[in-house]
Formats: sequence, C-alpha cells, structure tokens
Amino acid sequence: MLSKIEEEILDALIELKKSGPTEKSYGICYHVNELVSKDLSTGFVYDKMNLIALGWEHHSGEKSYPIPSTKKKIKSASEYYDKWVNRSLWTHKQGTFRRSLIDYMINKLQS
Repeated sequence: MLSKIEEEILDALIELKKSGPTEKSYGICYHVNELVSKDLSTGFVYDKMNLIALGWEHHSGEKSYPIPSTKKKIKSASEYYDKWVNRSLWTHKQGTFRRSLIDYMINKLQS
C-alpha cells in the first residue's frame, strides 16, 4: 500500500511520462514537484523520489543526481547538471536516461 506522497508521486510520474516536461532545462524532480499537492514540502518530495530511484540500473551513485553524466570529460552527475542546467536535459542520451528512470520509478511504485 502506497503512502499519500507515493501515490502523488506516482500520479505525477505518469502525467510527466504522458505529457512530457514543460521545462526542458529541469529534471524529473522539478516536474514531479510541480504536479504534486502544494502542501507537500519540496524537500520531502525530493527525498522520497531519491529513495525510489535507488536500484535503477543506470543510477549515478549520487543521491540528488541519479542521472549519470553523458560527457566523457565530466564524471560527476552533479557537475554535469551544473554545467548543462540551461540546456535541454530531455534530449539524446540524457533524455533516454530520464525516460528510463521515470519508467523504473513508475514500475517500482506499482509493484
């Protein structure tokens, strides 16, 4: 049985998968946070999502940045995000990783 926050995250992930991101320079957590109830704290939503993302086969190993870097010269996922934050995070390999993580989290919450 899912908690209230898990139910809201699941619904938001399903909506994000269906509709796609509204802001191409922001990741999954931002978009889910925009879709859940405003009475849930951002930090709580992000922390819960970070726990759900653990176990994803491509996880970067960084709690707050599960999507790995796709640039050979940038090893850290957080460094990649900082350098590419104003560009689309939803195209090419980065987009493929994000869609894969969304599917993983949906499946994990539904199982």
